[in-house]
Amino acid sequence: MNDENNRAFQEIVIPDWPPKPREMGITMVADWGFGLNRQKDLIETSGYFVDLAKIVVAISRVMPREALARKIQLYRENRIEPFPGGQFLEIAILQKRVKEYCRGARAVGYEAIEVSDNAITLTSGEKKDVIRQAIDSGLRVIGEVGKKVSTTDMGELIADIKNTLEAGSWKVFVEAKEIFGEGLNEDLIKQLADAVDISKLIFEIPLVSVQEVHHFQCYKMWMWLLETFGPEVNIANVEYDDPMKLATLRLGIGPDTTLKQGAFCRSLSGEFSKK
Repeated sequence: MNDENNRAFQEIVIPDWPPKPREMGITMVADWGFGLNRQKDLIETSGYFVDLAKIVVAISRVMPREALARKIQLYRENRIEPFPGGQFLEIAILQKRVKEYCRGARAVGYEAIEVSDNAITLTSGEKKDVIRQAIDSGLRVIGEVGKKVSTTDMGELIADIKNTLEAGSWKVFVEAKEIFGEGLNEDLIKQLADAVDISKLIFEIPLVSVQEVHHFQCYKMWMWLLETFGPEVNIANVEYDDPMKLATLRLGIGPDTTLKQGAFCRSLSGEFSKK
């Protein structure tokens, strides 16, 4: 860890966690317009483990401009990439104001946006055009695939991911409602991981406040992803109080001790024992 000297108990060995900017092990938190004090608390305690912060839905439109600009600046100063929720851009697409949206994002301090079609329908060409407009405006794009109101055919989902990446997106979110219905759709996730470079995918976990899931269900989904793909799997929609909890699971230091690459299992095998 690049800030290891700032941590206590340095004599006790735990796995290293790659420094920012990361291509894997990405954690995205959902920001519902929280005030600067709460944001500073998150950064002070868990900021090292947070890579992305989504200012969800169209909160960027209703929050006072100066407050939003300060939030964005504070994230960026601490190497956390903020971006507005994709549904806000979908409104701009319906209004035929994509250029104005990109210009407004840059003006308030955003350097990345999400391009999705969760609630609208775009052809592959239309989606590619929106992504390229954003990139031409100087913005980094994080794409998203999947729908909020229905499930998508597997072939269409894979084609959408590939199209979104070909257009220039840095990563692609997989919509939570595509991978979690009655339960976690493990087969779908495995098929996506087989079809696409998993480092390019960020799996959304359902938001407790949106999909009526319980925290323990989110916890079980984290664990399945970590056990199936390893501690560096990319995970999105982490509730604002939870990034440190996820970090302890990634590192294998509790509350679950079963991750083979984690500190507990590697200590149990003698790998981390004092010579």
